[in-house]
Amino acid sequence: MMRVAIVNDLAVACEALRRAVLSDPALSVAWIARDGIEAVACAARDQPDVVLMDLQMPGVDGYEACRRLRALGVVSPIIALTGNAFEEDRDRCLASGFDQYAVKPIPRDQLLQLCEDAMKRPQGPSGGGG
Repeated sequence: MMRVAIVNDLAVACEALRRAVLSDPALSVAWIARDGIEAVACAARDQPDVVLMDLQMPGVDGYEACRRLRALGVVSPIIALTGNAFEEDRDRCLASGFDQYAVKPIPRDQLLQLCEDAMKRPQGPSGGGG
């Protein structure tokens, strides 16, 4: 079973992502963090198979949290979820260590496919993505 971590400061978004993940019997939720600092602490204790991370969070944002996760040695795929659809946002995500980038709102089937595809790639930041 693939274990998915969710990082988002909005409770409603966490719940929507949790429900989407649990709708697939091959997936489970490893943990939910409400900010970048909590995500790094959770990953230090329990590295998930995939991380779904919001970018715009108070304090430590998704970009910095991703950099810290990579510095900690996390090689799991990290997928950026953002409302920013500009190419420079995508480039910044990939430069920060994200494996993939998806614009919200994202349909459940597309989100589940991103998780599945992420696990098929070599572990660690790809420098590519899509």
